[in-house]
Amino acid sequence: MWRQAKKNNDYNSFKPYFQKVLNYTKEVANLRSQKLGVSLYDALIDQYDPGMTATKIKQIFNVIKEKLPPLMKTILQKQEQEKHLYKDIAMTLENQKKLNQIIMPKIGFDCNYGRLDESIHPFCGGTPYDVRLTSNYNANNFLDSFLATIHEVGHGLYAQNLPQQYKNQPVGTPRSFSFDESQSLLMEKQVAKSQEFLTYLVNILKTELNFYNPSLTPQNLFKQANQVKPDFVRIYADEVTYPFHVILRFEIEELLISDQLSLDDLPHFWNCKMKEYLGITPPNVGLGCLQDIHWPQGSFGYFPSYLNGAILASMIMKNVQKANPNIKEGFETGKFETLNQYLDQKIRNWGSFYINQEFVFKATGMPQINPETFLQYLENKYLNN
Repeated sequence: MWRQAKKNNDYNSFKPYFQKVLNYTKEVANLRSQKLGVSLYDALIDQYDPGMTATKIKQIFNVIKEKLPPLMKTILQKQEQEKHLYKDIAMTLENQKKLNQIIMPKIGFDCNYGRLDESIHPFCGGTPYDVRLTSNYNANNFLDSFLATIHEVGHGLYAQNLPQQYKNQPVGTPRSFSFDESQSLLMEKQVAKSQEFLTYLVNILKTELNFYNPSLTPQNLFKQANQVKPDFVRIYADEVTYPFHVILRFEIEELLISDQLSLDDLPHFWNCKMKEYLGITPPNVGLGCLQDIHWPQGSFGYFPSYLNGAILASMIMKNVQKANPNIKEGFETGKFETLNQYLDQKIRNWGSFYINQEFVFKATGMPQINPETFLQYLENKYLNN
């Protein structure tokens, strides 16, 4: 029903089914909250990030809400003044698939214990001994497809390097969805979108695929990969505007679960928040409140993990660079061993051995999730590069 309603921009036909899902979700939240002694929404958040609460999330997100808008405005102004030399680079699907098969093992993915296939939407699943990745290809713009693949490879690397001695046990699973997302976002945003990695990518395309294009330079790819522009759709958003997509959903979820917002008012409320945060208004519900599968399948409380994961990724990379100041220079020549060793030793190999706060300190050297580190990362990358 959701897929059809999204396709047809028909909110009213889906609303009765949506209401059932919301009611069932509240029942689950009520049972969990009684056992855990927390609020309904906190009980849902705890499924994905044990120990995290709405209050803690607000403390993190409020810093983003206060300080990101002026930074985003400055970044947009800077990019408007720059020359846009790049163009989307077309590439056959055959070459895109070859590129993925070349890059995946080079950055650490073990193809003996996993594989990459094609699907409508990229995802990562399976087990640590059979990691299944999928990607989707766009013949008119290879870079978007490639970066989506790298994102899933980040998830896959985490899965493949969980502690083998605790396989099939809770302690052998990822600590939280925030940490899982941090691993995919680190590989996609911190590594693959860096000038150094894109230099390596251009070299691979030319030497191993014999692929040439006038726009194929590290500088052009960097500008294309890091262009900032408000978008209606979360999964297409750049890393500067993306936080507001998550904050909007977090605020709406809390209101829905606490009966402070009805499904009748959801489309209008969504559009008002999009206008407030990003200055744009979705033309229909398919590009608005029906765009994600999370709520139709009852996954309330998941969305905060995306932004917390992005913040963690910036904190982790800062700590990596503190220990290895020249690590990014190695990306230019395909050297990822130092990065993988750090991630294995600090994060992947520990599974769920530590509680969240202890794990944050072990992985980042900081006592808690710090949005200031994320904001500083954005400023350095987009204004000082």
